Amino acid sequence: MRAVVEAATYDADVAVFWREFHDWFTVNTVHRATSSDPDLRSEDAEALAYSLVWMTERSFTEYLSAPRVSDVALLKALERLWRTVVPVD
Repeated sequence: MRAVVEAATYDADVAVFWREFHDWFTVNTVHRATSSDPDLRSEDAEALAYSLVWMTERSFTEYLSAPRVSDVALLKALERLWRTVVPVD
């Protein structure tokens, strides 16, 4: 994962792949967020989704390089953050 993250900084093809990969999650998160909260403005949903997706990627990348918390604690924290935007039905 770290290699892909690094390669995306200097290889245009990898950068396109990496952003498109994340865009899929972002688009679907926007859909789920607006479905669960119809009053959520589109711009706000996009900002929340973008932040969650890239925060999650960065958290896992950093965890794999130098973990500072247990894997269970990290997963619980990420789940808690995600559920604030995409609640479970």
